[in-house]
Amino acid sequence: MRQPPSGTVTFLFTDIEGSTRLWEDRPDDMRAALIEHDTIVRTAIDAHAGYVFSTGGDGFGAAFGRAADAVDAARVAQEALAGHPMLKVRMGINSGEVHERDGDYFGPPVNRTARLMAAAHGGQVLLSAVTAELVPGLVLQNLGEHRLRDLGSAMMVWQLGTGDFPTLRTLDELPGNLPVQRTSFVGRVDEVKELVALVGSERLVTLTGPGGVGKSRLALQVAAELAPVYRDGVWFASLASLAEGELVAATILQALDVPERRGEPALDTLCGWARTREALLVIDNCEHLAAAVAGDVDALLEASSTTSVLATSQAPLGVRGEHMWAVAPLSGSKSASHDSVELFVDRARMARAGFELTADNEDAVVEICERLDHLPLAIELAAARVRGMTPADIARRLDQRLRLFATTDRAAPGRHRTLDAAVRWSYELCDETQRRVFDRLSVFAGPFKIDAAEVVVSGEGVEDWEVLDAVLALVDKSLVVVDETDNDARYRLFETMRQFGHANLTTAAIQQHYRDRHADYYIDFVLSRRAQLHGKGDIAARAAVEDELENIRVALRHAADDHTSARFEQLFISLYTVWSLGRLVEGAAWVAALQGRATVDPAASILALGFASSMMLTRNMSIAEDLVQAAEDLWLSTRAAPPVVAISVASATAMMQGRNADAIEGCERALSMASDEHDPFVRGSVLSTCYAVLALCGSGNRLEALEQELTTVVEALGNRYFAAATSMTLVSIVGLTAPERAGELLRQTFVLNDEMRNHSSNSSVAMYLAFHELRAGDTAGAAHWAARSLQLAVDHGPGFIAQAASTTVAIVKRRSPRDAALLLGALQAHRARKHQPGTQIEADRESRQEMSLRRALDDQFEVFYSQGLDLGEDEMIAFAFEQLGVMTHDPT
Repeated sequence: MRQPPSGTVTFLFTDIEGSTRLWEDRPDDMRAALIEHDTIVRTAIDAHAGYVFSTGGDGFGAAFGRAADAVDAARVAQEALAGHPMLKVRMGINSGEVHERDGDYFGPPVNRTARLMAAAHGGQVLLSAVTAELVPGLVLQNLGEHRLRDLGSAMMVWQLGTGDFPTLRTLDELPGNLPVQRTSFVGRVDEVKELVALVGSERLVTLTGPGGVGKSRLALQVAAELAPVYRDGVWFASLASLAEGELVAATILQALDVPERRGEPALDTLCGWARTREALLVIDNCEHLAAAVAGDVDALLEASSTTSVLATSQAPLGVRGEHMWAVAPLSGSKSASHDSVELFVDRARMARAGFELTADNEDAVVEICERLDHLPLAIELAAARVRGMTPADIARRLDQRLRLFATTDRAAPGRHRTLDAAVRWSYELCDETQRRVFDRLSVFAGPFKIDAAEVVVSGEGVEDWEVLDAVLALVDKSLVVVDETDNDARYRLFETMRQFGHANLTTAAIQQHYRDRHADYYIDFVLSRRAQLHGKGDIAARAAVEDELENIRVALRHAADDHTSARFEQLFISLYTVWSLGRLVEGAAWVAALQGRATVDPAASILALGFASSMMLTRNMSIAEDLVQAAEDLWLSTRAAPPVVAISVASATAMMQGRNADAIEGCERALSMASDEHDPFVRGSVLSTCYAVLALCGSGNRLEALEQELTTVVEALGNRYFAAATSMTLVSIVGLTAPERAGELLRQTFVLNDEMRNHSSNSSVAMYLAFHELRAGDTAGAAHWAARSLQLAVDHGPGFIAQAASTTVAIVKRRSPRDAALLLGALQAHRARKHQPGTQIEADRESRQEMSLRRALDDQFEVFYSQGLDLGEDEMIAFAFEQLGVMTHDPT
């Protein structure tokens, strides 16, 4: 497969002229013609070493390592298309240095090639001056300087060959006054297409969004695309420097180059002009004069049925028939277009010639874009800093962003010369109440609901009933973002806005006051849901907590730093199930905060230490033992509450260390204490742990009674997490003691985990089901569950991939010892790379498999095993899926 060229690349863009009308009028003929077109153009590109990276619409985008190849491909294709009754293809060719990622290209040369092609007519090939210089000896026509629809300065355009064509479709040939832009327009391809369609069909469209999000640049690009549509032109009027609303109409007249009439109001003159014109007016920066603009635009649209308006404003104008379009920040680095990273690289190259995105600086650039919320102005100001800083330096200083980012471009609007000024421009459009609310909202670390805002920010000059109106006004002014779902509305601040608001909470005392209120709200939020998290309704309660987790983390840190109350211990206990369901790493981090805290409420501390030891049991047994000891010591010194959970964990550690007698004794002690435990969730946790320990230690005399007691607690609690956890405990035992019950219990556990989206645990459940089916002789069923186990591990728990692969080896061995040997080699290589030796059960099983395969394959074992050792993780997974797929459909 041909590799995409890099470095200096020549691009060829093609498009069928009038294809939209042809599809509407002659769809059948067009369908046949398009097949012919694609064959001709692609053949020409392939024959000249071109790399096709885009096939959008009815054309091609191709990259060439040599400019001559691109020109020859265009010539050959046009010769083959000449005389075709339907296929009139226009082409543009341009060269330049670009950024390539995953076979796609980004950068101004790509965009300029597309604009060059758009200026051509069917059958015409246009070249940039750069490309013309790279290919001497061509027969060219100099078409002079032209402004393309990328709004850049005029460029020299050449035509390949001597054919006669109409005047180019460039901005020079169309009425209007769209200003030259000194920087390229980056990204937003889909937004431009959608807005072109919307503005073309609606009389008034308003682009809204915070300062620096790119409203003006997007409006200009949309206007440039629409320039050929409006007979009387596309006209741009900026109100940024205007302070008087009564001068809006006069300012627009000046942009139109229409003189005011003596004795006639400027608005009347404007309406008279619009009445007979088919034009588009782009009115930029309306927010500070919104009322005046709204009145004038309403009158203008009333006077003319053929003039349209595209406005930019941080808030809607509120005019009849207005269609609002919220301009979002640029897409992130993981999206298909990589717009924000592309913008950074493009502007960095302007600041420092030769800047490149490399493996060494890419992570820092991505971090910069993400932490700047993908806001174009912030990214541009950050990129300008590469004159004297590396991307890593910039990333490290992002907390100083409002002061750090400034431009020396004196032509930039004052509000865009620093990030602080850009935000302040929006902020100063707010009234006093809105400013107070905005500043106080900066204590929220993530999205929040309005009821949270009412509690946290009201008081000190803001009534609680004023908060909603203020937040909605801030949304209209684009200082606050609203995310709406079917049943909910949540609000958030971009990080840059949050830093600005936080800086406005001028004293440490004021900042701390609202931080305290924020922490109090979210601590109460969690503690009020403890009964649900540990009992009935846990799924809904956990979902509510997950939604607020960014703010809850702040409250947790606040509580951890407060050594005068036990609220941190209470929070830790309440959130135990949240940590246990896919957040064990985060839970372990809060365990570290729990250790060494002063004791305020001994009973709460003892229970928190017990749950912490349970969480750490399979992660770090040494820490788990320390936590158990701390709980025991605290009980001995205070007798506040028996350390029942900690003792049950101690019995489990004894069992895992082979000290079965100590394990059984610990369980007897824990079960005795648990008989007086009033909290059913705590009691059930102890019963579950002790059931597993006693079964694995061979002490079966109490198992039947324990299982019945445990089942009773599960049913009484009605807690789905606890039900699933208990099923997981029973599964590993029942499979050994009562295989006939294992299948039903495993499927029940799988459903419970799936209901709670506990997909990583379900990778283990599916593994057990695979072995269950294998023992029953159903290899197809075993392969089905092994494939599900592997897929769940890949998607939700990479740490379980080895476990799933180990299961697969056992299944594949039934069909093909050779493939099993290869997969076993891949598994061992994977374990070595990931430092995952596996459990003793897995190690013993894989050792037995190796001995069995060596006997079956004799000298051939090393051949296939060695092939597996050379496979990477992705190759191992693909091979495992392939083998399981064969066995699912062919169990023999």
